Amino acid sequence: MLWLAFLVMFLLTAGAPAVAALWLRLRRDVPIQVFEFSAGFYLLSLMVQFPVFGLAGDRAVLLGPFLAPLVAPAIYALSEESLRYLSFRAGRAMRGSRHDDGALMAGLGFGGMEALIFALILTWTVASVTFAPDSLRRQGIDATQTASGVIGSVAAYSVSRLGAVACHLGFSTVCALAYRRSLVFLPLVIAAHFGFNASTSRLQTLGGLWWVLAVVAWAAASGLVLVWVRRAGWLRRGAPKPTPHATAAFAWPGTPPPPP
Repeated sequence: MLWLAFLVMFLLTAGAPAVAALWLRLRRDVPIQVFEFSAGFYLLSLMVQFPVFGLAGDRAVLLGPFLAPLVAPAIYALSEESLRYLSFRAGRAMRGSRHDDGALMAGLGFGGMEALIFALILTWTVASVTFAPDSLRRQGIDATQTASGVIGSVAAYSVSRLGAVACHLGFSTVCALAYRRSLVFLPLVIAAHFGFNASTSRLQTLGGLWWVLAVVAWAAASGLVLVWVRRAGWLRRGAPKPTPHATAAFAWPGTPPPPP
């Protein structure tokens, strides 16, 4: 049962973004490099976060019980959204994908890499429970209780991870709007990411499943943003440019002009 639950969670959370990215590549002609570059920039954001958390350290406690829990969400939001914004400058494929489908591919790269990291952590936990339960007991961890927790969290884990991926789709879309419409969308997406992290992490510390419902609510809001942007046409792909030989300057004398 433990390994079955693990496989279900791994395939749903780590496999779904990759399958969706492949669909965008085959059906919407979005370069797969957008997925790869975005995943790489998510790893770069983690490399930025580690030293920042080291510098913050115990200084966050000085802010008090109300502001201290907001330090980590602020670091996550600033680092990830800054690197997400810069990722749209990394190479021709990224610069040419500042449209609605390209933003979806970029969001899958960010969210998919985050989901893969969580899945690898889950893999380590399941492997330790299965093959090294004694080492866990020496650390004061009950292997049986850990296995039961993994089995019982299939739904909550899967829904929360998929909801987080959906949020990344919205964040990437708003980030693309910062290029196509106005730079004011950059602080807006940072604030939205901060609100997502702060609300879900706060509810998670209180216990229960309210934080999962919060993730679902943020995912629904992200979906509404996607629908709004697509209907407004703010990130619509530009019309393809005509080839030089189709213009009147290169036509044979006396031939009618090309159809509009």
